[in-house]
Amino acid sequence: MNFGQNLYNLVMSNIQPIVLLGIAVIGLVLLVQHKAAGVVMLVVAAIFAVGLVFNPNGAKDAMLSVFNTVIGGGTITGVVPHFLIL
Repeated sequence: MNFGQNLYNLVMSNIQPIVLLGIAVIGLVLLVQHKAAGVVMLVVAAIFAVGLVFNPNGAKDAMLSVFNTVIGGGTITGVVPHFLIL
């Protein structure tokens, strides 16, 4: 077995309850402090966090799709984009 894979499995099996507990604790703190803007931002951040934690393969595919769209699919076309010219 690969040490990296074992470590990945260990982290992924324990990260879901940790993330949910962290979101709940931060939400309770913000509610007690009456910070409505903080709660709204927490909800937005929680949506992304839960999406990344509970669907890592889907998140990886989405990030690769964005990367390939921006960079151009990793193919060398011989044309240098303007933002890379110094």
